[in-house]
This record gives sequence, C-alpha cells and structure tokens, in this order.
Amino acid sequence: MTSLDLQSLRQAHQQQEKVSADYLTQIRFLDRIDGWLQSLIDCHAFAVDCCRTKRTDYMEAYAIVSSAAFSNAESTRLLLLRGFYGNALADIRALASAADLVADLSLTEDSPSKWLRSRFIAPDDNSREARSLRSYFKDSEIRKRIEQHQETPLSAALYGVASQAVHASPWGTQFFAAESLNKPGEFYVQYSPQFHPIRAVGLASMLESSLPHLCGYFVEACESVYKGKNHIYDDLCTRHLARLAQYKSDAPKRRKLFDIIRQAQDRISAGEDMDEVFSDLRSRLRSPREEDCTNGDANGP
Repeated sequence: MTSLDLQSLRQAHQQQEKVSADYLTQIRFLDRIDGWLQSLIDCHAFAVDCCRTKRTDYMEAYAIVSSAAFSNAESTRLLLLRGFYGNALADIRALASAADLVADLSLTEDSPSKWLRSRFIAPDDNSREARSLRSYFKDSEIRKRIEQHQETPLSAALYGVASQAVHASPWGTQFFAAESLNKPGEFYVQYSPQFHPIRAVGLASMLESSLPHLCGYFVEACESVYKGKNHIYDDLCTRHLARLAQYKSDAPKRRKLFDIIRQAQDRISAGEDMDEVFSDLRSRLRSPREEDCTNGDANGP
C-alpha cells in the first residue's frame, strides 16, 4: 500500500507556488492580474461610497457582485499558483457568470432591482414571483439580454470550457491531473501538484481576460452621472482607460509568447530538466521590461 503523508504534500504545494510565481512573474502575468484586481477593488469601493451618500439599486447590486467576484478572482490566483488547475478553472466559470451579471446590471434598466429582490427568495419558494425571477436570471437569459445590446457575453468564450472542469467531464479531468497528456486515455493518481507551463499561462490569461469586463461596464455605467463631477470617479476612469489601452495594445504580442511557452512545455514533456528549460526560457524572454513578448495579450491560445 502506498504511504501518503499530508505534511509532505503540503510542502510540495508550497514549492509549487514558488515555481509558479517565479514563472508567471517573469512573463509579467501576475503584475497585470494584480493591476486589474486593484481596479476591481477601486470600483467596489466607489460603489460602496455611493451607497452611503445616495443609494441606488445599481450601486448596491454592483457592490455585492463585485465583492463576490473579487473573492473568486483572488481564489483563482491562489489556486493557480498552487497548481490546482481544475479548481482554478471552476472559479473562472463563476467569474464569467459574474462578469455577465455585471454587464446585465449595467445595460438593462430593470435588472438591478430584480436582482436585489431575487437575493431574498428561498430555494424552496415556488411562488409565481420566485419562479419568474429565477427564470429571469438564468445564465441563458442574461446572455440573451446582453446580446440584445449588441454586446458579447464573456461566458460565450469561457463558460463552456470552464464548465468541463466543474462537471468533471473526461476532457475536464486533465486539469485535475487525472489523465496523462502525453498518453491520452492513460489515467494516474496524483496528489502532489505538478507545474504545467501551458496550463498555468492559459488559465492566467483566462483570469486576466475576465477582469476588464467587471470594471469596464461599471465605469461606463457611471459616466453620465459622475464624469467631471466627482474627482474620485474621474481618477478611477483615467486609470481604467490607461490599463485598458495597454491591455488592447498588447494583443499582437500574444502569439510569440505562447509559441515560446509551448516549446518549453514540449521540452519538459519530453523529459528535459525543468530548471534548464526555464533558464533557457528566461534567456529568450530576457528582462520583462526589454522583451515585447512578455507583455502578451490576456486572451488564451
């Protein structure tokens, strides 16, 4: 019988976190993710302050949703560093739903008040209003309303992929390291996480791509009321637009970064020493401030 020691497994998690953090810092993913997380905190704080001075259904709803979204995003970041890729993907699914909800709250006039009412409906409440509100906030209905405004739901790109991990589909189990990527169909038990560059960067890019949606819709929804009238909002808007401009301008550099990382992944899978591969990877990327490809786009491959 195989002997497993809990403390040794947790030590492996700590080692995994250092490897992941060094790697994602080298290609500047953590800096960009943390920048967007700070923007999300700033948006949440502004909504809370507005509720204290002049409460609106929209501000209260956004304050609640953004708080939950931040917890999911921070959880995703921590799970990603620890190598729990399947669990991180499940949190990304929740983030995609939150981003779509923020879009709906921002675009559809009746949604904030209905959503606040829906929060107090018990799971076993089968009244007409309860059924109506549950139906109104189904993911598919939210997506339809977003599309009616000629916008694209974030979940259209992320939800289906992330759901594979939530439902433990045969494809999704690869993120829990339950199936060999080198030999499809060959399963193994793995309690201690292993580092996978492509998975790490792919999931980091999915996390990063969700955060502009959570901030952007809020900034746009507040513009007509607060622009030029509230200096805190003006500062918030200026920082958001600067970060968004950088986010978009980095898009053409994405492929070069992912090509280099794919090559590194292939070399590790073929049995090359991970430290040697990473040393070569760092030399190819050079300093993050000098190499353009380290500013890759937040969209996954």
